[in-house]
Formats: sequence, structure tokens, C-alpha cells
Amino acid sequence: MRNGFQKTRIGLLTLVSLAVLSSVAQAQRFTGLEFLGQATFPGNNPVQVGGTNVGGLSGIDFDAANNRYFINSDAPTNPRFYTATLNIDGGVFDNSDVTFTGVTSLTNAGGVAFPANTFDFEAIRYLPGSDTVLIPDEGNALAGIAPSIREFNATTGQQVRQIISPSKFNPTATTGPYFNLSYESLTLTNGGSTILTGTENGLRQDTGNVANPSLTPQLARLVTFDSVTGTAGAEFAYPVDAVFEQPQPGNFAVQGLVELLSLGGDDYLSIERSFTVGGASTGTGYAIRLYQFSLAGATDVRNIDPLNGGVTPITKTLLFDLGALGTPLDNIEGVTLGPTLEDGRRTLVLVSDDNFGAAQFTQFLVFASASAPEPSSLALIALTCLGVVIRRRVR
Repeated sequence: MRNGFQKTRIGLLTLVSLAVLSSVAQAQRFTGLEFLGQATFPGNNPVQVGGTNVGGLSGIDFDAANNRYFINSDAPTNPRFYTATLNIDGGVFDNSDVTFTGVTSLTNAGGVAFPANTFDFEAIRYLPGSDTVLIPDEGNALAGIAPSIREFNATTGQQVRQIISPSKFNPTATTGPYFNLSYESLTLTNGGSTILTGTENGLRQDTGNVANPSLTPQLARLVTFDSVTGTAGAEFAYPVDAVFEQPQPGNFAVQGLVELLSLGGDDYLSIERSFTVGGASTGTGYAIRLYQFSLAGATDVRNIDPLNGGVTPITKTLLFDLGALGTPLDNIEGVTLGPTLEDGRRTLVLVSDDNFGAAQFTQFLVFASASAPEPSSLALIALTCLGVVIRRRVR
């Protein structure tokens, strides 16, 4: 009996240790970034794939099993996604390392093209188990169309289902998102069982109906959904910065949360994009910052509408200000984890939405973690437990 109990205990220790190691292995939190290079394609002479102009690239996801990237194009007509390969080996990355391999048009559940101005498809995430892609639809607040999440067949592009948002996201004169400031981001976590998206800036009821919420810091909403049932879950307040550069009177400026990326567990990476018309400090008017944050300790605000001062928002830390690169930046809106390099470092790939503008450009930026991940104290504890198990078995 004692031997049976001892084996059971050893088995449990092994399972716990392996679970801890698995959790640690999945975590991808960065301590710094090394710039590997960029590829740029001008808007006035875009790449042609399948009779389409490559542009409007607002989301990217890496399918490691098949060494391919899914890249969403938020074209106002003929919404589509591209597949591509990127040669990332730790050396210099440039235009020669990007190859577009195909294009797939998106259609509704009946296989019919979407009417213009009824959608605004942004990020993209691939679900390998079902061979589908998830794409957030920003909707159209001016037309009263609420944001949602749509799932499409990754081969045919036909819509499989639509996940509806809670009623607080329905656009009215006093509630819901501002025009073009809704779901711009999406990531998968918990092994793909949970979807996390977020509004680009605060909802009308949460900002007090400020005419331009991007000029001052605001609380956007992060929203979780069960990826199987589509049921909405916890929500969290995300503090969005004010615009990097204030506009001259009468000019336009916007700041928003444009992408999310799960790093494992409760840890995430976010992209905030600032744009000021005629902004002189950045040259192109764009300022892009990468943040890391955790959901741990933040208030679940799903039942708090409007948001008040009694909530604890997520706490974010600056990972990298792309302005430090000293290179012109375009409208960066997509990010994915790329392949692991031979030295163990993870890579990060960013892509820009050129808005199909002749004066803008499509831009891929590639980074590697500053160093290979080191075992945390939690991992060392797990390794110690495994060592004890092995020694006892030997004895």
C-alpha cells in the first residue's frame, strides 16, 4: 500500500512539475528587443497577388506548423487575407525575405461578397484545429453596426459564424464605440480556448462623450469570449495613452490600442498607434509603442457600465518605442510571434496598414528577443521536484 501511495505521490509531483514547466515554456515575455531589419513596399507601386493590390495589412499571424503567415487586408471592398512566407534566420531581414504565396477573398455565410461599408475587418488569428481564421469586425458606428468577431474558413474564405458583442458595444449617440475606434485587435489564449479583443479607445459612455477621446488618456475595454461557444466573459480596463503629438487647431489626431498578442498565461503584448496629421516630430505623423501587461489583479468590469473611478485597470510597461529605430514608420497595426532562432531567441513580426494610400507604404519590421529565455525561479522549483522524483525512483 505504501509503495502504491508513494508511486501516486511521485506521479502527482511529476505532473505538477511538468505542468509548471509547460506554463513557463509557453511564456514569451520579452526583456528587450533587437532589430533585425525591415521590408517596405511603396503604396504607389504595390505588390500584385492574384489580381489584387497588396495593401491595408492590418493583422498578421504565424502558422508555425506550415511555415506560413496569414495577413489580413482591411480593404473597403473585396476584403481578403494573404498567405506569405518570411525568411527569418537571425540575419539581416529585407524585401528579398518576403514572398506572398496566395490571396483568399472573404464572403458571408452564403458565399456572397460583403456589401461595401458594412464591415471593417482588422486583425487575424489562425485556428489550426479547425483550419479557420478569426477576424474582428470593427463595424461602422456611423451606420449603427456593432463590432463583432467573425470566423472564416481558411481555405475558402467563407464565413463560418459571427460572435456578437455585449449590448454595451452597440453604437448609439451616447453609447458604444466611436467611429473607427472599436475592435482593432485580437489574440488567442489558454490554448486557443479564449479570445481577447479590445476597443481602440474608450466607449462613449466610458469617456463621457468626449468629442475626441484620443487627445487625453482614456480607458478602453478588453473583452474575452469563449472561442467555442462565443459567450462573452470578463472585461478589463486598458489605459490608452493620449496622442503622441497634439494637432494644430482643425487638424486630425488619433491614438488607439491597435493590436494584442498573448505571451502565455496572463501576459500580453499590445501595440498603441498614434497619428497626427502634419505631425512634425515623427516625419510621417505616426508614433508606435509596444507595451507588455498582465491581466492579473485588474478589475473584471463586465458588469460596470459606465466605467467609474473605482476600478483597477491593467498595468502596462513600455517594451519598445519604435521611434528609437530612427527610420520612417507607417501605420503599424499587426503583430505576431515568429519562429524561434537557432540560439533559442523568439522573433516578433510587425506589419503596417498603408490605407491603400499612394504616399504610404507597407512595412514589415522584424525583431528578436534580446536574449534567450532563462529559467525562472518557478521553473527551477519544478526542475528540483523532477530531480527529487528521479532520485527516489533510482533508489
